[in-house]
Amino acid sequence: NNTLCTTQGVLLHWGLTTAVANVVLSAHYLLVVRFKFTEQALRKAEPFYLTAIIGVGLICTSISLGLGIYGYNPYSRNIWCFIFIPCENGDEGDCIQYTVILRWALYFAPLWVCI
Repeated sequence: NNTLCTTQGVLLHWGLTTAVANVVLSAHYLLVVRFKFTEQALRKAEPFYLTAIIGVGLICTSISLGLGIYGYNPYSRNIWCFIFIPCENGDEGDCIQYTVILRWALYFAPLWVCI
């Protein structure tokens, strides 16, 4: 079912926000422990924290939804629906390459930046 597959892809993709939240939390601790930020200064940073966390997930997921690229990969052994471009013109090499590029651009690159 395409709707369920898209829903699963969105939920898996939204998991990227966990990595961003860990980066934000680490930055928060750094500001408190190392740079001795006051509670008032930290309250001013909260909107930036939330914007970063929700923004990264929302932007990457919205782009993927807008392009309609969530799908099941029949060439993979896993059972997950994620970013996959099905081939309609018969040239599977280009479709697989495009799928890999989109996965890196919209998921793995932001994840590696967080790491």
